[in-house]
Amino acid sequence: MEDNNVKKKRKKKKMSIGKRIALIVVISVFVVGAGIFLFPFINDWYHKGLNSKAIAEFSEKAESNTLTADYAGLRKALEEYNKSLVEKGQGKIVDVDGYEIFPVDISKYGLPNDMIGYISIPAIGENLPIYLGADYNHMANGTAVLGQTSAPIGGNNTNTVIAGHRGFYGATMFKYIGKLNPGDHIYITNPWEKLDYKVTERIIINPNEFDKVLIQKDKDMITLQTCEPYGATGKYRMLVYAERVKG
Repeated sequence: MEDNNVKKKRKKKKMSIGKRIALIVVISVFVVGAGIFLFPFINDWYHKGLNSKAIAEFSEKAESNTLTADYAGLRKALEEYNKSLVEKGQGKIVDVDGYEIFPVDISKYGLPNDMIGYISIPAIGENLPIYLGADYNHMANGTAVLGQTSAPIGGNNTNTVIAGHRGFYGATMFKYIGKLNPGDHIYITNPWEKLDYKVTERIIINPNEFDKVLIQKDKDMITLQTCEPYGATGKYRMLVYAERVKG
């Protein structure tokens, strides 16, 4: 028979193993909980880093004139596209392919990944790349111009509709555009210039109200678009209208 000392040692050992397991469980729960809590902040920081890098590379390329020799041809192609929207209409915007695919291929002009510039919104502290065509990849990496809406180069009878997620896996992107008020400035930088727009109105619409994002006669404007309310993807759309500051 085991003496009392052996039994006590065995009992202590079992208790020690149990305490270690309990401690491991507690630590694991804490680490997982902390990870879940911190993930949105870490992911937002990660996306901001990617956005800053993309914007810096775009700016360096545009400023150093490292685009192809047909750089002026890109401007002309985008102007002709904008003109065609006024003359032929924007009927295809109601189809998925209509807003996911942008009719002008800018890659042959030396602009990779369909990035045409970037948007700066000082009032909410956002600087985001702008891609042409609102497909999944473009929306995951920044903001995107809906196909069948105007290219972001300004001009009379233009309305560039720029869509952005409100929190793509924690990245803020357009999360705070609901805080924009009339008079706030929005800047669009393309390969040629920096365009200044001033917010005029913010509205909520149903997803199928495509008439709310069409070109408005004699206006030079942009429209920011995101889901509303936050966390309810696809239920409604928030639109922020802004008109070009001239002079």
